Amino acid sequence: WSDFSSLTHVLRVLSWCFRFVSRARQKTSQRSQAELHLSQEELNTTKVAVLRISQQQSFPDVFDLIQRGKALPQKHRLSPLHPFIGEDDLLRVGGRLNQLQQSTCSQNPVILHHNSCLVRMLCLQVHKKSGHPGPA
Repeated sequence: WSDFSSLTHVLRVLSWCFRFVSRARQKTSQRSQAELHLSQEELNTTKVAVLRISQQQSFPDVFDLIQRGKALPQKHRLSPLHPFIGEDDLLRVGGRLNQLQQSTCSQNPVILHHNSCLVRMLCLQVHKKSGHPGPA
């Protein structure tokens, strides 16, 4: 991940790779005309896949315990977050936030490791998008 300049670049390159693999698996007669641009759906699918890979590398023990239906040990660093695996197979924050009437993304945020290259790229993207604000 660290070889890429931005999160957008990572997502676009991987989306093109996923499209290539998807089209290669189709029979020649089923292939449609190749689109020149990536769709938002392709980019979103890639983003979820990248988040899932990052989480599985950072928290393999948590995924294993939750998938087996077991509780995290009380001393585990993620235990206070009451993590669960959402419909998109991403590790999300649980707890009383489920009672809110908001979208899943704001109600149950995705859990990422603080040292992940993905987190650094995401922070950089938000920093640039918001006009390079300094400390408040």
